[in-house]
Amino acid sequence: MKKIFFPLLLCLILISCKRNQISKNTNYQNSQIEDPLNPMGINSADLIPGSYLFFLDEEQFQPIIGENFDFVKQDFNKEQIKKKKQDILNAVQDYFPFKVTEDNVFVISFSAISIENITTHQALEFLNNPIVVSAQKNFTFQNIRATMQGNPVDQNIRAKMQEWQYDSTTHLSTNVKYVNPNGEVGNLNSKIWIVDSGIDGGHQDLKNQINKSLSVSFVPGESNALEDEIGHGTHCAGIAAGLAHNNSDANMLGMNGVSPGAPLVSIKVINKLGFGNWQKVMKAMEYIVEYAQPFDIINLSIGAFFTNTSNPGNDCKIAGNNSPRNKLLISIYNLAQAEKYVVMAAGNEAKNSNNFYPGCFDLISNPYLITVGSIKTTFDFTTSTYSMPVYSDFSTYIKPSIDFVAPGEIVFSTYKGNLYAVLSGTSMSAAMVSGIIHASGGAPTTTNAQIVYGLTANNDFSSKYPIAKVQ
Repeated sequence: MKKIFFPLLLCLILISCKRNQISKNTNYQNSQIEDPLNPMGINSADLIPGSYLFFLDEEQFQPIIGENFDFVKQDFNKEQIKKKKQDILNAVQDYFPFKVTEDNVFVISFSAISIENITTHQALEFLNNPIVVSAQKNFTFQNIRATMQGNPVDQNIRAKMQEWQYDSTTHLSTNVKYVNPNGEVGNLNSKIWIVDSGIDGGHQDLKNQINKSLSVSFVPGESNALEDEIGHGTHCAGIAAGLAHNNSDANMLGMNGVSPGAPLVSIKVINKLGFGNWQKVMKAMEYIVEYAQPFDIINLSIGAFFTNTSNPGNDCKIAGNNSPRNKLLISIYNLAQAEKYVVMAAGNEAKNSNNFYPGCFDLISNPYLITVGSIKTTFDFTTSTYSMPVYSDFSTYIKPSIDFVAPGEIVFSTYKGNLYAVLSGTSMSAAMVSGIIHASGGAPTTTNAQIVYGLTANNDFSSKYPIAKVQ
């Protein structure tokens, strides 16, 4: 289970700046962090030149979700949000004449401002003024890459259905049937938010259930959230919520997801090359915190491995509330506090899942926060039985960061261009669990759950992982 972890705050030595004047001497020092502009220890090759996120003193700039925020009413007052953003913009101009707009300001879960096209010297100068407590250089990361089996196909190609683990009579991946054998369908008032590469808004098995007014892209230069140029988000959407357009025709392909017809929201954070931008993901999470409703499900099949240079071996035990890494945790935690489910893929690199961000976070014991690893199940079409499930060799491992496992190998689903494809990865497993939550009306439980054995830190197979299913 997960525990919220808020250790003592890091002490940051702030050098005073005169109003409207930049100090000429930068003396920032912190013995615990090698680079005060990269405390997360991101690989230099992934850093975005000139792009920074500065986190502000929340005693001076309290975020909307403060100590007295009512998570039941979720009163996000637009005028209050606008005023808080303007207060931050005014304060920034007092200390440094950056060209920034309201789009650069964060005020929901934490107070921060993103600034582009500045030098390292300018960034250090701005870090050393009384309104800033920490900073992080912006960086790119890849989506959780899934492995494709064969090539995408259209609805008329049926040559390899058993190899694809696809049942044409029910238009189901056998993996979907494994987790929802009785075909339960969830409450259509609850939405599944796919935070990924977008969703193909024209796909025949998805187009009628996408909430276009809430869907939005946070990818620079790719403004349409209903375009998916790599297919990953569309595949996850189909697993969770696809509704086959041709249920009465067993001679054509279609995709019924775990909770067929569940409403979908596309939040695009991955570009056409398969990369995301950390600052834009943070902005996307702020948007979701504001607009998602209780019992909505947020599917996060994104993340990255990295090392905590200031505290090796404790990548998900955050060293202080002002840590930049902790800010995404706060957004995720706020979603859970408001009874919104967050489902995170555990990662595909067969490594220790405690180093995979954000799925590794040790969060409070809470059914609304779930990290998912992958298992393999194989359906025998001759005997109509499943093989004994086994832990996927590509899936990350280690408890407690992984809460459940679900099928993630040879998963048939929707794909970009109105096509279908078979992919494998923990992204598929996370989408399964998002669908399970929607179909069940709640999180899976460990009570009477089937168990699969997986790796431990000692490289043996003694860890017990519960398999998520509709119960």
